[in-house]
Amino acid sequence: VDLLSAALARIAGHSELKARSLLTAQDDAVTIHFKAPNTDIRTATFVWNFLRNNLPEDTVDSVRRLTLTSDGHGAVFDIPKGLTDQLLDLSGSNYELEVA
Repeated sequence: VDLLSAALARIAGHSELKARSLLTAQDDAVTIHFKAPNTDIRTATFVWNFLRNNLPEDTVDSVRRLTLTSDGHGAVFDIPKGLTDQLLDLSGSNYELEVA
């Protein structure tokens, strides 16, 4: 995928690849997909509480555009690229976090 992305970027006249949000196309941002397959998520508060209980306050403050998924079992949101590993490390048996 990275090789194909690089080739398409080169054809389009871009010389480097930058991380971009899938939600807003903001540079140096990554969209994270939070999944809770065995839980019905009815409000964004559920996801915000998960993040607040597992991350430092300054990291939670950098979360942007949190939106619930239509299946009722997840959410997507943007974070700065540098925080990606910290978020992905929260994946466990009940919740999954992945780059969208």
